[in-house]
Amino acid sequence: MLVLRAEQMRILARHALVDRVMLHAREVAPAVCASLTPAHLRSVAEYCLSKCHHYGISREYDILRYLNLMLVFGFTFDQDQPWASAALKVPNPKARMEILMDHALRQIPIAEGAVHES
Repeated sequence: MLVLRAEQMRILARHALVDRVMLHAREVAPAVCASLTPAHLRSVAEYCLSKCHHYGISREYDILRYLNLMLVFGFTFDQDQPWASAALKVPNPKARMEILMDHALRQIPIAEGAVHES
């Protein structure tokens, strides 16, 4: 009979979450992921989870949205984009992701407009 302790269960849950984050990345950004080795993609997933932990983002849905932003705006968008760093400083941890997404969605027309103007 297999008996798992709490720490073992936590480790297994973390590995499963990393796998789901990697799968999500492959589904939403296949071109980006095609250029990454499996080990590099795993490190991207781990990096995403560590950033989410740092910012108090804990729901899987929100973690995957944060990953989407990393894939669109760059892996260090939270430091590189003033709108992102401001949103991530909001005192209410539950509101951070909503505010971050609102700011990110406002950036898309700007980026598209820049492309269409050239």
